[in-house]
Amino acid sequence: MFMFNNHSIVARDRVEAARLLLNPASIAIAGATEDRGKFGGRLCGALVDHGYPGRLYPINLRRKELLGRPAYPDITSLPETPDVVVIVLPPAQAQAALEASAARGVPAAIVVASGFAEAGGEGEAYQETFARIARTTGPRLVGPNCLGIVNTIDRVAACATVVLDRGPMLQGGISMVSHSGALLMTVMNRAQDQEIGFRYLVSGGNEVDLDVCDFLEVFLEDAETRAIALFLEHIRRPARFRELALQAREIGKPIVALKVGRSEAGVRAARSHTAAIAGDDAVVDAVLRADGIIRVGSLESLVAVAHALVLAPRPWGQKIFIISGSGGACGLLADLASEAGVQLSQVGAEGRAALGKLYAPDAIQNPLDLGGMRAGIPLFHPDSVDACVKAVACDPSVDAMLIGLMTQPDSAESMRQVVAFAKEWQKPVIVYGGVGSVGLEALDIVREAGLPLVPDAEQCIKVAGALMHQAAPFPKQGLARLLGATPPLPMGEGALAEFESKRFLAECGLPVPEEMLVRSAEEVEAASNRFAGPVAMKIASRDIPHKTEVRGVELGVAGRNQMLAAYERILRNARAARPQALIEGVLIQEMLRGVEVIVGSKRDPQFGPVVLVGLGGVFVELLRDVAMRPAPLSVEEAHDMLVRLKGYPLLDGFRGAEPADVPALAEMMASFSCLVYDLADQVDEIDLNPVVVLPKGQGVRVVDALIIRGSSS
Repeated sequence: MFMFNNHSIVARDRVEAARLLLNPASIAIAGATEDRGKFGGRLCGALVDHGYPGRLYPINLRRKELLGRPAYPDITSLPETPDVVVIVLPPAQAQAALEASAARGVPAAIVVASGFAEAGGEGEAYQETFARIARTTGPRLVGPNCLGIVNTIDRVAACATVVLDRGPMLQGGISMVSHSGALLMTVMNRAQDQEIGFRYLVSGGNEVDLDVCDFLEVFLEDAETRAIALFLEHIRRPARFRELALQAREIGKPIVALKVGRSEAGVRAARSHTAAIAGDDAVVDAVLRADGIIRVGSLESLVAVAHALVLAPRPWGQKIFIISGSGGACGLLADLASEAGVQLSQVGAEGRAALGKLYAPDAIQNPLDLGGMRAGIPLFHPDSVDACVKAVACDPSVDAMLIGLMTQPDSAESMRQVVAFAKEWQKPVIVYGGVGSVGLEALDIVREAGLPLVPDAEQCIKVAGALMHQAAPFPKQGLARLLGATPPLPMGEGALAEFESKRFLAECGLPVPEEMLVRSAEEVEAASNRFAGPVAMKIASRDIPHKTEVRGVELGVAGRNQMLAAYERILRNARAARPQALIEGVLIQEMLRGVEVIVGSKRDPQFGPVVLVGLGGVFVELLRDVAMRPAPLSVEEAHDMLVRLKGYPLLDGFRGAEPADVPALAEMMASFSCLVYDLADQVDEIDLNPVVVLPKGQGVRVVDALIIRGSSS
């Protein structure tokens, strides 16, 4: 949608504005100066130094000329309406410049100034005004509290940073958005030191208007962008962010994200920087994984992984083979791969036959030591290295190769042969360049050939893991039941009692055990005639969600006399521990034997309901072995969560035990996820703990349940 004003097109569409900001035909700078010690001077100088091809209009009240160009006292005096105004002024003056831009019909603006919501007080009021202007009259905004935008190919260096003083901008296939301008430029500086270039760099700042999603959409349609890097302090539009992440996955354009806020201190720092909610990190992690985004933990990994994704071909599978000229390096890389969950391929008959010409049978393993070849074969000779690499490559089980470059003789010639082989193989070849000055020639050969080159072993394994991540099969998106089919939840606020929760779950089709609520000794006697075997007896009260803490649970109770005695003890214990609690009675339930898991949900303020699964009973908080994913789930997605658990072997027949009914559990989880999705506006949390998974073919039962309603219900 566009609005015509003074013969200029004012872009009201967010993404159209983002496109314009990335490649404007004309730029005006409010706060322009020749003083490189000031933001306005650095920004003007960068545009001129890097040969911005468009029309540049410096705005300075006191100067008639700046940097060899005519200067103008204000936006009104400009000879045309520019595509973009960059405002490098304190908040009060910035507001005046923004209002003048709106009156002139400027389509888009970058506000480099700080002192807004991140500073609190008066700054928040200025930011609210900027947001109102952007939403109503325009221009659309990037910032405030940002450094600007860089487009290396079209020479748009609209960014106030000293990094742009250091020679030409290197072009590359990475496009990046960062909430932190200083970190963005640190990344650019470090990357250029490693001869890594970018396509676009966007400093988003406080995101009063345009946000990560708007630029992400442009990156997805840009043919020059081959990988996307994000430094995130928050995600303002989670639903749109997830849609774009799924689009990126579908078109094969990888996204690498460094999201801060893993610790409480990190959350506070992120909030103070941009005055936005960082979100629950465990939920963020689950969402990023579910949507195929590669999450990293450092700036070094962000650059290294994104660059490798640009350079390397997409792998066909997830297994990698490691070759190194050092037995010690082989051990180090193997340990790191195991810790990172990177799968090592074990060569089959074809590979072993080819390697058997070079190695004794017992020496053929992954990682493979170049120094362990048969007697008589010249160790580390380029021809020996070449033969080894080609022997490994002939095995179809090898999806990628990691080659450790050590300080051996003839390493440069060896790398020439590796490079020639890699161009023909069409599978990823990563080089661990853990050498010093002795191997500079070999490093240059690898770098010039465009192979991923990583100097640190741990970082190299992270890069390998990220590349293999691209080949991971994503579970199918298909729901176990229709959304919107959930019956109404009982009205009210707070927790439902266990028997109320399970009655509701049973109405929704979830399997619950046979049980009976008793309120008197007479009802206990009736129950003793109903249940043939041992039973579980539990206090029933919505005011006592954790029954074991008040000694309100007894297991393996058999026969009339034991049941009557247990009934009295449970009531007595509960009343002593919680005298104010409303007690509904005692729940008697059939005893079930199987593997206990917890299935639960929580409503995240950003991403909505998420489902978790883990080892059940009292161990879930102790062991923390859980998997999480946003609702709703397909059955296949639920199964994927289960196999991620470290305790999954307990479900799969550990040490000769009978396998549990994993398909039934995945089916139940998928149905449960649709239920919590339907109830997103009514329920804060649901705990099904434990869910007993019976032997294969016998299903599952929700043994205990707690539903906590939100205030809106």
